[in-house]
Amino acid sequence: MDRHGDKRYLQAASLLPPRLRRWAEGLPPAEQARAEELRLRAGRPMTAVLPSGEAPLSGGEPVEPEELGLVLEIATKASAHTALEKLRHGFFTVEGG
Repeated sequence: MDRHGDKRYLQAASLLPPRLRRWAEGLPPAEQARAEELRLRAGRPMTAVLPSGEAPLSGGEPVEPEELGLVLEIATKASAHTALEKLRHGFFTVEGG
């Protein structure tokens, strides 16, 4: 198991609002260590991208648009304007990857 991957995954999960964080933390530790990214799209289930493909994390429940706003606020420390260029490309990478 890749302990660094596990730590990075939990670091990324800590930036999520409570409901999304619970979903992310529900992924088994071995899969957390292999996860490459978390995908959050409004109106669609949250997934983890693994080497074998995407794994659903939300039991089919969609991510709410307001939750995406909260993620951005938390991840940018309430400075969303500094992340706008990255967001135009459809993603935002946080400190630590």
